Amino acid sequence: MHVPPMAHAWHGMVQASLLIAVGGLAVRAGLQPSGPFDLGQKDDFRIPDAGVFDAVPQTAFVATAVLVVEVISPDDETFEKFDFYTRAGVREVLTADPQERKVRVWRLASKEPVEVVKCEVLGTTAAELTAAVPWPRLTPPCS
Repeated sequence: MHVPPMAHAWHGMVQASLLIAVGGLAVRAGLQPSGPFDLGQKDDFRIPDAGVFDAVPQTAFVATAVLVVEVISPDDETFEKFDFYTRAGVREVLTADPQERKVRVWRLASKEPVEVVKCEVLGTTAAELTAAVPWPRLTPPCS
């Protein structure tokens, strides 16, 4: 089993703010938002910071999601998860970088993730999601 260390406290602050923004948009689109969850199978899974589903999952280990959210922390493994998410059928990934104060949208429909301007799942742009997050002041830079 591989368990990376817990993220900084500001990670949770960004996660909560983004979940509020994503959650409202998901509900309006007829989708189900969620906080962290087990994506995959009991012996092979990842835990995104948040997700969006077509319907309420009925199992502890969820096979797929339409969108997952990852808050980037120093030395984390966000981008290493993209291949797993693609294989699981996830359509889009939102990454939130507190140091850059920026949300990025990644489409996973092809072999390589593609950064896009608009999140099709939520019907909003990366810039609008970036503006929805009250970014914590990180001084000195995170480590």
